[in-house]
Amino acid sequence: MKTPLLFAPAACCAVACCVVLTRPSPAEEFEQHPPHEHGMVTINAALDGNQLVIELHSPAVNVVGFEHEPRNDGERAAVSAAGKLLRDGRGLFTMPKEARCQFEKAAIKAPQWEVPGQPEAPGQHADYEARLTYQCWSPGHLTWLEPAVLEKLLNVMEARPNIATPRGQQSEVATSGHTRVAIQ
Repeated sequence: MKTPLLFAPAACCAVACCVVLTRPSPAEEFEQHPPHEHGMVTINAALDGNQLVIELHSPAVNVVGFEHEPRNDGERAAVSAAGKLLRDGRGLFTMPKEARCQFEKAAIKAPQWEVPGQPEAPGQHADYEARLTYQCWSPGHLTWLEPAVLEKLLNVMEARPNIATPRGQQSEVATSGHTRVAIQ
């Protein structure tokens, strides 16, 4: 039996409405984050023209030494110092002087510590994210990147830089014995 032509547009409309109504809102869409591994930081660097953007993702324990709401003056001071270190952006990464890269700005996403007096969820994780922007006046000379975060953060054993430039993309592993990452 054939479907009457009058029913076909109504069925298509009903299917389209179901698709729209069951589609997740932008707030519900999946957002992927780097793995939360103590002792490890993820670095994403991209060179576009003269602009170098470096994103740093790290568990809070690597930045301040803990992953809970600051409980005393020492922990509050650690949070303040971490914010200053990440916002300053200078000295976190070393690049060839010939590339003439100048730090411009930083955007920091610090952990949203729990409301004081409320119990913490077991196994809760807290992370820091920093987005550092540099202007490189001779980007052709940007042949390596050295993440000083291995020395400046706490107990970081490994940094995983992912680098994208007009010359290509690469992923590396930097450790305390091998910090300089060649950029291809």
